[in-house]
Amino acid sequence: MPEDIAYQNKDILFKFLAEKYRNLSLKVYGIEAPKIKEMLPTNFPIVEVNENEADSVFLLEDDPILDVEYESNLLEENINKYLKYAYLLHRKYNNGKNIKDYKKIRVKSIYFRYQEH
Repeated sequence: MPEDIAYQNKDILFKFLAEKYRNLSLKVYGIEAPKIKEMLPTNFPIVEVNENEADSVFLLEDDPILDVEYESNLLEENINKYLKYAYLLHRKYNNGKNIKDYKKIRVKSIYFRYQEH
């Protein structure tokens, strides 16, 4: 590839074109969806330092990884926590592997109901 063409040329082109998509359709890509209302930012800056710890993580006989989370309250924020744990497990155990060798990640939550006497 010539040196004067950016390595990410396709990404740059699609981002440039995406800015022109307002009120247009994605049918050109074969995607059935309503018209585009607006282009949202594509950068996701995150600076965080913390220790994330799941409740229990197991490697199962058929090779997937199972994260079991124990909860006492049904909270919407738990969904984000489960997605984050699945992402972190994927990064830890599948990083650098060929996609066909990826371990599946499963997340199960067990909710306990406490009754006061």
